[in-house]
Amino acid sequence: MPILTEDHKAYRKEKNFLSSHKGKRISRILPLSRLIDSFQNNTVYFPSISAWDDPYEGFLYRLDFRDIDDTSIDFSRWLENTFGQCWSYAGEYDAAWKIYGKNSDNELDYAVKIEVDLYEYYSHLYDNIKSSELLFYATDVKYEEKNYYVNIADTITYENILNSSGPIYLMENILNIKRKEFAYEEEVRFMYAPTSDSNGYGEHGVTFHVNIKPLVKNIIFPPTMTFPTFGPLRTQLLDTGYTGGIQISTLYDFDLPQLVGKSIKLGI
Repeated sequence: MPILTEDHKAYRKEKNFLSSHKGKRISRILPLSRLIDSFQNNTVYFPSISAWDDPYEGFLYRLDFRDIDDTSIDFSRWLENTFGQCWSYAGEYDAAWKIYGKNSDNELDYAVKIEVDLYEYYSHLYDNIKSSELLFYATDVKYEEKNYYVNIADTITYENILNSSGPIYLMENILNIKRKEFAYEEEVRFMYAPTSDSNGYGEHGVTFHVNIKPLVKNIIFPPTMTFPTFGPLRTQLLDTGYTGGIQISTLYDFDLPQLVGKSIKLGI
């Protein structure tokens, strides 16, 4: 994999979209246990993008590339050693809780949604995780038809990937793309990629030592949560020193209209 210099990272930070995104709030859903661990240990976790469920995401890494000697070239290790967090601009919606609010590892570990300011979050991570071995990239997700993937597969060359901006090319053309069926998610992604073959990162993800607790504006519990369950969990969060908002989602709240002194005719 090509080596990227500090100039590449500076270029990426200056040219990305952040200047026009100040003040925008984004959110993501994650297990409560992971959030508490992050608050207690001042860490932030980025999973490997190889864990993404949609087979269209990162598809390029799975293509059978051949060199001039017809030798197969395996790019799967790039997929495994690229890490990302997925956030959303979208307001609260039912599908998000049902899709991302599940934690198959522990049924008792509740999901929570956290909200941050995009610009503050990105800048804080960038300033606190500087490394000559990592490229940091932030991007809005673009939503395309399926034929986009076919066109990319038909036109991509080995040189596109191996030139000096290979990782940036992949992030801009592959890892920020989803199918139009997912456009309702209004997603934004933060991604890290190693700039050399040496990494030393975890098999499933990488943990950075960064305190994100002051950046979290609000923590929202699922709309189905009861107040007796909410109370102790709220206390756990406050015990970490967190001082932002904590609430139960109001997505399912429904105020019945007052029908005082009115007669209702029921049709049969």
